Order: sequence, then C-alpha cells, then structure tokens
Amino acid sequence: MFAVSAAILLSLLFFAYLSPRAHAQDPGCGELRGGLLQDCGFVDFYGNEGAGSGVWKIFKLSGNAGIGLHPSDAWPKGPAVWIKGNAPFDAGIFQQVKVTPGKGYHFTLPYAVVNLDGRGWSEDNQVNRRLGIDSLGGTDPNSPNVKWSPDYFGKAKVTESIDWDEYARAETITVFIRVQNPYTDKNVDVFIDSPALIENTSMPAIQIAPPTPTPLPPSPPPTAKPTRVPAATQEPTAEPELTEIPPTDAPVVEPTATFFRATNTPRATRTRVAQVQPTTRPARTRVAVSQNSAAPNNSQASAFELGVIGLIGLVGVSGAIILVSAAAFLLLRRK
Repeated sequence: MFAVSAAILLSLLFFAYLSPRAHAQDPGCGELRGGLLQDCGFVDFYGNEGAGSGVWKIFKLSGNAGIGLHPSDAWPKGPAVWIKGNAPFDAGIFQQVKVTPGKGYHFTLPYAVVNLDGRGWSEDNQVNRRLGIDSLGGTDPNSPNVKWSPDYFGKAKVTESIDWDEYARAETITVFIRVQNPYTDKNVDVFIDSPALIENTSMPAIQIAPPTPTPLPPSPPPTAKPTRVPAATQEPTAEPELTEIPPTDAPVVEPTATFFRATNTPRATRTRVAQVQPTTRPARTRVAVSQNSAAPNNSQASAFELGVIGLIGLVGVSGAIILVSAAAFLLLRRK
C-alpha cells in the first residue's frame, strides 16, 4: 500500500513538473484570468537597463515623477509600480500586446491606490488615473489614435477598478496606464498592480479593412533621347571653267589730239648745291709670303745646332784623353 501511494505521489509530481506553469508572481494576467498582458505582477519591471526596460515602458508627458517599484503596497502581493512626486506631473507606463484585428478587448486595473502626504486617499482627491488603448499599436501617448477612459478620482482598490474597452484595428495594440497629479503642495504616491487585458466577447467583431498602401508618386515619363542629326556634308563647289571669249571686232577709238596753248608760267630759280663727294678708301694690299724663303732658314738653324753638339762632344773626348794620360803618367812615375 505504501509503495502504491509513493508511486502515485511521484507520478503527480512528475506531471506537475512537466505541465506548463503560470508565473508565480503573475496575478491578474496569464492563465489565471485569460489575460494577454505579460508581467502584470511587475516582477520583471527592471530590465537590463533599469526601470521600465522590460515589456513595460515608461512615459513622461510633464513634470519629473519618480517611477520604480514598491515592495509591499500592492495586490494581492508585491511588488507594485510606484509613481511619486511632490510637484505636478503627468506620467505612466505602457505595453504592446499581440491581438486579433477586429475583435474587442477589455482593459482593467483593479489596484491604483493614491496616498496623499502619507495619509491615504481622501474624498477631495484630485489625482487622476486613466487607461488608454491605441488600437493601431503606437507608443506615443499624445497620438490621436489613443482612446482614453474618462477621468477617475476614486479609490481603485480591489473592489473598485478602472475599466476600458476598445477594438483592435491591427495585430498589435498598446495599453497605457496614466497618472496626472495637479498638487504643488503635497507628496503624492500612487501604487499600481495587477492590470489585465482580455478579449471582450460581448463586443461583436468588426471588419477591418486592410491598410491602403500609400501610392507612390507617378514617375516622370522617360525623356526621349536626342537624336543625332548627321552633319550636312558640304559638297565642293565646282570652280568655274575659264572660257575663252573670242575677240570681237570692236572698232578702236583713236585718241583725239587736243592742243593746249602754253601760258607764261614763272619758273622757279634754280640754285646749285655742292654735293659731297664720297671719300675713297685706301685699298688694302696683301703681301704674299713665299714658302721657299722659310726653308733655308730652317735648314740653317739645324746645321747650327749640329755644329754646337759636335763641338761639345769633341771637347768632352779631349778632356777624357787628357785625364787618362795624366793618370797613366802618375802611375808610371810611382813605379
């Protein structure tokens, strides 16, 4: 019996482990309420780049609100998105969701609690909380495509929620949660938790016309390429042929002699001017040098040089004979 109970328990644990499980910190969305939102428990609100860098994004239209997480003021348990400030602000969060075009969707926020100066909500509360849906999936809260819920100043605590419905006109819609604080003299804290987006089956589906493609501007007609006209070739002009004109027997008109009577015109007196006679240049006389006269001079110089050389040789030989004779005389005298 014990073995059978243990086997059944192990089988249940095995199937429970293999079956798909909802996020432990995901109340109000996922399989619990058929919601389409991701991270409606805000456990992954802080992504790799800080607050609002997960599936939820932050927007600020005015003021300088602080947006982060509060660990405990939430429902059914923390964390919750915490929007705070001590001056007027207009800010919130948004998420894009995949949907079916033409269907209606219901967006609800059961927890949007206001705390004024640490004393909680009061009847004269002026902090406005609103929901918005962009049926085309845009992310600009100022876009005219965003349809906003009416102003809400109530408690929005578990039993009293903020709700809004809209049709999807694209495969993605965007849901917005917005907080508007007008106070200049109060510390305002708003805690947001457990939003949900579900299909509203009470809204009949509508036909969504496919988006009309933007027509491209008409392209200008192609311009015809200019045709090249061949340049006219100028034919050479034929030169006129010279034609001989036969002489015509035209009568030759003889000049008529005209007689003039000389008149006594006074003549100018002639004055003789002596002309300067050109000076005659002396003619240069070239003296031809005879080549034969130079030859005897050269031969005489050569004979003179040979005589001098012979005389010097003769003197040298005579001196040598005298020296030899003197030497022989001295030698014989000693003996």
